[in-house]
Amino acid sequence: MYAGDIMTVDVNLAGLPALVLPCGFVKDGTASLPVGFQMTGAAFDEVGLFS
Repeated sequence: MYAGDIMTVDVNLAGLPALVLPCGFVKDGTASLPVGFQMTGAAFDEVGLFS
């Protein structure tokens, strides 16, 4: 959870909405790690980001 917060807090403090969606997995040795896709919208335009 902490690593995900690091990647989204800065844009949210700037007033930019950010949306992170899970988009798959990658192999790392023997583990399968989740990968996320982050989208950043225009300032204070959450509706535009969601649509």
